[in-house]
Amino acid sequence: MQQNRFVRRTDDKFVAGICSSLARTLALEPWLMRLLFVITFFTFGISPLVYVVAWVSWPLEDREIDDVLLGVCRKISIRYQIEVGLVRTIACLFLLMSFGIILIAYVAAYFLMPDPQTKN
Repeated sequence: MQQNRFVRRTDDKFVAGICSSLARTLALEPWLMRLLFVITFFTFGISPLVYVVAWVSWPLEDREIDDVLLGVCRKISIRYQIEVGLVRTIACLFLLMSFGIILIAYVAAYFLMPDPQTKN
């Protein structure tokens, strides 16, 4: 069984489990990843944005992948066999970079993409 990398851990979390999940993915200690987040916060100021995007887009480790906001990211992840956390992260980044214009394409994708469980 393939380990899903873009999930939030529930067993070893301080706030939302993002640093712990990244540490497991990169084979680091969780305290080291938390320290890196604090350092990048004080040097670049970007880590809170990265943390919030991951918190919103990554599913919990012990939950079934569900439809969040029309389920377009789930459909894309099933169709192209990509992890849903990664698809959601990319969608959130596009949303931030386009100042919300991407929502039109997102809603259009909901109506145009067939359900992956049904055959064409």
